[in-house]
Amino acid sequence: MVEPGSTVDVCPVCREPQQPTSYGQVESAPGGRGEPVPLTWSCPHDCQQTVCAEEWDRAVLALARERRAARRR
Repeated sequence: MVEPGSTVDVCPVCREPQQPTSYGQVESAPGGRGEPVPLTWSCPHDCQQTVCAEEWDRAVLALARERRAARRR
């Protein structure tokens, strides 16, 4: 689990670090090779796909409250 107030993006439900699930290409320079960048993220348990929308929203709000409280300390 990631410490509260960490800048690492975590799943608001299970609090595990988010992992990229799909990538796109961004051109770094004209004629250069594209750089892969994450487009979508998910936790190892796929919580966003398995919990109801209301539970997800409550978890997002709770995580935001915890992060604000940690910044005030």
